[in-house]
Amino acid sequence: MASFLSKDKHGIHSIHRKRPKLPGTAAGTPPMLSRKEWNVLHSIFYLGSFLARFEIHLFINPMIKKRIQKLKHFIDSGFSREEVLKGLASSSLRSEQSVYSAYRRIRKRGGLDQIPGINALREYEATLKLNNTMIKLDPIHPGRSSDIATIYQHAASKPFWAGFYYWIARQFKSQSILELGTNLGVSGQYFYHALADNSIARFVSLEGIPALQECARHRLEGMTHVQASYHLYTGFYSELLPQVLPEHPAYDLVFIDGHHQYQPTLDYFWQIKPYLADDAILLFDDINWNSGMQQAWLELQKVPHTIAIDFFKMGVLIYSPTQIPFNKSYSLFLSF
Repeated sequence: MASFLSKDKHGIHSIHRKRPKLPGTAAGTPPMLSRKEWNVLHSIFYLGSFLARFEIHLFINPMIKKRIQKLKHFIDSGFSREEVLKGLASSSLRSEQSVYSAYRRIRKRGGLDQIPGINALREYEATLKLNNTMIKLDPIHPGRSSDIATIYQHAASKPFWAGFYYWIARQFKSQSILELGTNLGVSGQYFYHALADNSIARFVSLEGIPALQECARHRLEGMTHVQASYHLYTGFYSELLPQVLPEHPAYDLVFIDGHHQYQPTLDYFWQIKPYLADDAILLFDDINWNSGMQQAWLELQKVPHTIAIDFFKMGVLIYSPTQIPFNKSYSLFLSF
């Protein structure tokens, strides 16, 4: 189930606040280096990756290992970025083209600001930051409570990534979106907003903590400009999915952001798979959160008829049993 308490505020989130300042480049954009400079950096981070892979705790702690892995991903993906983007742009699959378009849009300076109605989305986020209302975390964390501002700080999707989700849904012209892990509805408002002018589309979201679901429900109720329908369900995913999936097929966009463990992640995918559209995009958040999620992502890339794009923080899996004859895997970098 979705669990914000599993997220360490001194872990991955600190990386997003500390972008490297590289001369002559936009934030998060691979720098213009010579081939020799790239090779030197590559060698440095391969050494760091070696240490991280064998978990030599005497020399390096887990947080630093993750940062080294992320920097290595940044370097590796820089070598193949243009080739990967060219392949996505020239693909005959709408899903690949949509991921390419979303990547280009969010990477542009002011890409988030180009989202129509972005101020209303930001206003909701601003209210959450200042909301000290205490809510109960039953039944996932029996007897425990937390204030909304803390939950937002440590568990909600960051605006940059939420904007990326919006552009994927918008460019793909999604008809049926499924989200596992509603939380406060931050990512959900971006998905739902992308369906603003589509009266036949639907957004379905599952959450394990009723108090969180109510916050999200209140937000979506206020988005009266959206013509699509929304459907919110509360409970354990393993119990809800058999009931919910047959009611709203076929899903062309799925966001899995809850219960960040090896077996549950794979179980949810295999439960959802029969209800996917022929050309579907699945977003797996926090694929490097722990060793279990890393292993789950490796196994998902082996599912037949899939194309995997590794963004380090998030994995994008494109599934099409009729249009993808053999598997492919790519790496791209989006943001620190």
